[in-house]
Amino acid sequence: MKVKVSVPGIYVLSRGGKEELFVDGETALEVLRNAAVEHEKLLGKLLTDAASLSGQVSVFVNDVAVDTHENLKARLREGDVISILPSDSGGNEMKRRIYLNIPKDIVGEPLLFQVGHEFKVVPNIRGASISDDIGLVALELTGEEQELDRAIEWLTKKGVQIEQIAEPEVQNQENVL
Repeated sequence: MKVKVSVPGIYVLSRGGKEELFVDGETALEVLRNAAVEHEKLLGKLLTDAASLSGQVSVFVNDVAVDTHENLKARLREGDVISILPSDSGGNEMKRRIYLNIPKDIVGEPLLFQVGHEFKVVPNIRGASISDDIGLVALELTGEEQELDRAIEWLTKKGVQIEQIAEPEVQNQENVL
């Protein structure tokens, strides 16, 4: 199936002046491989080899970060949109990993949807256990530090308990959570 791929203006020369590409593929990895073949100048920016993302880009499927090999191999659905952004958008972008403890009275609210739309951050659920009584979420937020702080403050004011996840000192952080 053809999937819409949005690539930022910084790569305009790499894609022949096109703002959007339509590329065949059943998984994000297939789409990225095919985009790299169809638009050769993107190859060095997208993939380091046939199965790994370059450190120069961040990939999102429908605004959800796709940052592990397993996520890249997940099947796409009709209408999915892949966005490719420079990893260092704006120079101040960072990732913050946190645990959320969502109480019973707000567990049904679309908190992460609101965070993604109210603040300039991208929420990526790394793990979760949700019931009618409580929500426990391991979350990675990507954005500029000020926006991350604002989003976390908003969640706290809503009644969510937040705990920072300490980053282990390992070379391969692909499977941290």
